[in-house]
Amino acid sequence: MQDYIKGLNERQKEAVLHIQGPIMIIAGAGSGKTKVLTTRIAHLMASGIDSFNILALTFTNKAAREMKERVEHILGNSEARNLYIGTFHSVFARILRAEAHRIGYPNNFTIYDTDDAKSVVKAVINEMHLDDKLYKPATVYNRISSAKNALVSPADYATDYYVQQEDIRANRPAIAKIYDAYCKRCFKNGAMDFDDLLLKFYELLKTNAESLSKYQHKFKYILIDEYQDTNPAQYEVIKLLGQCMKMFAWWATMRRVFTVSAALPSRIFCSSRKIMMK
Repeated sequence: MQDYIKGLNERQKEAVLHIQGPIMIIAGAGSGKTKVLTTRIAHLMASGIDSFNILALTFTNKAAREMKERVEHILGNSEARNLYIGTFHSVFARILRAEAHRIGYPNNFTIYDTDDAKSVVKAVINEMHLDDKLYKPATVYNRISSAKNALVSPADYATDYYVQQEDIRANRPAIAKIYDAYCKRCFKNGAMDFDDLLLKFYELLKTNAESLSKYQHKFKYILIDEYQDTNPAQYEVIKLLGQCMKMFAWWATMRRVFTVSAALPSRIFCSSRKIMMK
């Protein structure tokens, strides 16, 4: 038995050695979730799986770096450098650098940080001669960000009755027009904001069959840390990517599963095999 397996308890070992078919790991605090996740990646590679076929998604850059370092330590080589390990935003940005031209953006597109994005929103508000005390750039930006993370386009936003009623009650009925103008400005500038890295990757997969097939077959093994924290955009992207893969692992923290929205359990409890780690 490989040395890295010997230090695992039975539940951890079960999670690491399961290779074929989807699996969900529900882990409590202090149960060794990160150790199991990284050991699982190392085991896949030790079993002959090419590192380029493994995608591991996290929510922080720190967690991604830690995973790579642990895998390198376990295997004793530099193959982990070829893994697609990172945050949703960083991994999708990396892919879009090669694919953005398929959706009309230059591959060397600019990535706006939050301050950049708010500056563009402010410029649009001023050009539309709106009251920037009522239409505060940060407030409008947050509204646009929420729409993008829910995969709501400017056109959908403008025609959604309930969304429009919310804006009217807040005395901000022009947000739909700001959203549309903001998106057009970003596109004209060859730029994406952080939320676009999710939204535009989703659009790429939905509108380009070649790209969808390419990444479905490339990422045969996908592991997601803190899966219960995914937003609709992240979830829909993973659902598209996961249609052709051999293994799908959900990694959810037990204490969080029961505090999330009512819609989430249908996502979490769909995998064919579940392992509880306490």
